[in-house]
Amino acid sequence: MKLPRLWPIIFGVTIVAGCQTPAPPAADTSKPSSATAAAPAPGTPERAATPPGQSTGSEPFPTDPRPALPYPDRVKPVTTCGDKDDSQDVETYKGDLGVDRPYVDAREPSTVQFQWLDRTKMAQRFPGYSYGNVASVRWCTGTLISDRQVLTAGHCFDVQRNQSSWISPFKDVGGTRQFLDPAQLATLQVVNFRYQVNGATGAARPGDVYPIVRLVEHRLGDLDYAIVELGPNAQGQMASATYSLAQVLTRAPVDNEVIAVLQHPQGDPKKVEAGHVKTTQGSAVYYGDVDTQGGSSGSGVRDSTGAVIGVHTNGGCEATGGANRGVTTKAISAVSSVF
Repeated sequence: MKLPRLWPIIFGVTIVAGCQTPAPPAADTSKPSSATAAAPAPGTPERAATPPGQSTGSEPFPTDPRPALPYPDRVKPVTTCGDKDDSQDVETYKGDLGVDRPYVDAREPSTVQFQWLDRTKMAQRFPGYSYGNVASVRWCTGTLISDRQVLTAGHCFDVQRNQSSWISPFKDVGGTRQFLDPAQLATLQVVNFRYQVNGATGAARPGDVYPIVRLVEHRLGDLDYAIVELGPNAQGQMASATYSLAQVLTRAPVDNEVIAVLQHPQGDPKKVEAGHVKTTQGSAVYYGDVDTQGGSSGSGVRDSTGAVIGVHTNGGCEATGGANRGVTTKAISAVSSVF
């Protein structure tokens, strides 16, 4: 059943739970499906690869074809629009980026961070599998859009074979790496609510953790988006019992309209940045004055009312120009059964 195309903000649950027993792992040794980004063989040096369904050759502005996953130290980000990053911590936001403080206070609770399980928990879920190099890594950003569903970027669950300097869990079988598939990888991550700097103390809040129990949709229509289902937290509550839901609109973004991106750049505590839509083309929306980082992948691109009209997927901004990019919810709605 499709959810309404405009959902009112309501207050909901907090969930941190134990892990469910996974289905038997499926090896990923052949060509990737249409829902999974193609990747080079393990051990090959990182090089940009154009995500499925997105072409860099015909884009109106230069963007980075590398998905906006966290950047290892040796990789130079191409995501800051201008000479400095203007993003601010949500609880100490000054209200000077284009949206006011009440706007951020009302909308930041629905923004979450994805994080990989630690090595021990990964081994418990899939015995015999290597954790690659992603264990415990703070990974992506997402938005709570229903009682138990979070909207994010599809590449957050793509198999990582070192194409972005990351390697996802795999098993060595006769000298061949057999990788877990996106549905299995999703269950090896959790969602953190309220991982942000406490405005009163200056210390990072520990976050409120919820398990991912299912990958609901992943790269349908060759679009870089995903929707996951959360389980209850350690107290048996669902996230919507504590946290407000984001509104989702399936209209096209308008050139020059004000937008805001609540995000976890480079895995950091939650921040806000705001600016304007530069333009749209096909399924993509571009913004040239909204700073992001690796780890901002999956952030909701919100309009002046706080409604989500896009999902951030790629960097591209530099001091001299370019643009960061997302996929529009209008394009997603054409293939999704959720909204």
